[in-house]
Amino acid sequence: LRQLASLEAQLDGLRQTREKRDGDRSAVEHSIGQVFRHKQFGYRGVVVGWDAQCDRPAEWLAANKIAQSRGEQPFYHVIPDQPDCVRLFGEPRESKYVAQDNMEPIVDPEERAIQHEHLMAYFTRYSPVLGSFMPCEELAFIYPDDYPVVEEEETNAQLVTAAQRGDLKGVREKLEAGATVDALDQ
Repeated sequence: LRQLASLEAQLDGLRQTREKRDGDRSAVEHSIGQVFRHKQFGYRGVVVGWDAQCDRPAEWLAANKIAQSRGEQPFYHVIPDQPDCVRLFGEPRESKYVAQDNMEPIVDPEERAIQHEHLMAYFTRYSPVLGSFMPCEELAFIYPDDYPVVEEEETNAQLVTAAQRGDLKGVREKLEAGATVDALDQ
């Protein structure tokens, strides 16, 4: 019963977070899984969350030399590329909170490779078609309309998962649904 109560509390927390995101997102330009470069510092990172405006107290804005008016734009929770952080700051960083006007999407596929020890805790895979990372179930629940799905890639990913689990029925179903055997070579 304690585990059930704990799970219910976690689910309530997720629902509250999702409700917070259901408001006006018209100013939010970047999506979950998008890879960007920080305009001022130059590190690369990947978006794992966003707030419609800065969700930090005025003291945080002042300590980071951010004008109060800049706090009214969307801010993003990101995980930065660890080698970039070591090169630029002398040590890795777990996460960063970045103003929208400091973010520049990376268009070159070669520059989108991000190294971070927690990357796969947030994402299931990288989509070369979309040029972004695909969120895990929890992120997809919190930000449900924040990323497109490429059906062919999704079916192929499910085929690979079924094959890794030794689920022959699942493999057969995914092949019948249009997955390609080439997906198993990835």
